[in-house]
Amino acid sequence: FFNFSIADPGPYTCQTPEGQINAALVVKPRISPFPFGKIVKAGDQLQLRCESNGYPEPTTVWVLPNGKVRRHKVLNLNATFPRHNGTFRCKANNTAGEVTQDINVLIKDGLRFLQQQTEERIDLAHGVQTVLDCSATGNPAPSYEWFTLDRASREMAVIPEQNTSLLVVTKVTGSPPGYRCVVSSKYAFGSQGDAQPSISRNFIFQGPATDPMRILNEGCIMDDCSGCSSAHSSAFGLFLSVLLFYLAA
Repeated sequence: FFNFSIADPGPYTCQTPEGQINAALVVKPRISPFPFGKIVKAGDQLQLRCESNGYPEPTTVWVLPNGKVRRHKVLNLNATFPRHNGTFRCKANNTAGEVTQDINVLIKDGLRFLQQQTEERIDLAHGVQTVLDCSATGNPAPSYEWFTLDRASREMAVIPEQNTSLLVVTKVTGSPPGYRCVVSSKYAFGSQGDAQPSISRNFIFQGPATDPMRILNEGCIMDDCSGCSSAHSSAFGLFLSVLLFYLAA
């Protein structure tokens, strides 16, 4: 026999000199094509449908990114969260075999700073390394950029880490106005659901960067030696305090 289809399931009987052979048609499952990717906003509903055919009728299940199995052709999630980000797999199987098809789901999540304030004021210490921490969450993972508030070119080094970007200001001198951290994500949205591809946070330096050695030297330019000694002791104590604080950090 040739050209069997699901419409000809059998069973069939074949009579031979050796005896009777029973047979039935089996057809390996086939999954109807569906999109390979889907983008959903966090909090929205997600519905995935997997239609399959074969003989005997296939059993169809969905495997979630966390490994959990849902035994339905149609997968419904009433609300989505970042944990649902990843690959969902449809599996259809019967006695003839098993087939699978994947769909990648991106749960886009709004940008948020881990720190509550969008502006931070920082006291300066002359010539001492200063580290600024800009941490944010979002999905896809956000990118970070740093700028000086006066747009001037200054020496700095950026250390990227998971969910954060550290700006190391290697030498603080004079009176720099501060820095701005701009966090961006392609699919980010605001609290009202509108597009918000970037957010920013300012780090403002308070006052001029004070040089402890200058305080020490200026305190000693006086005729009264006892006053010099007092000023020298006070300034030197300030210098040691600042130095020990940054060494401990």
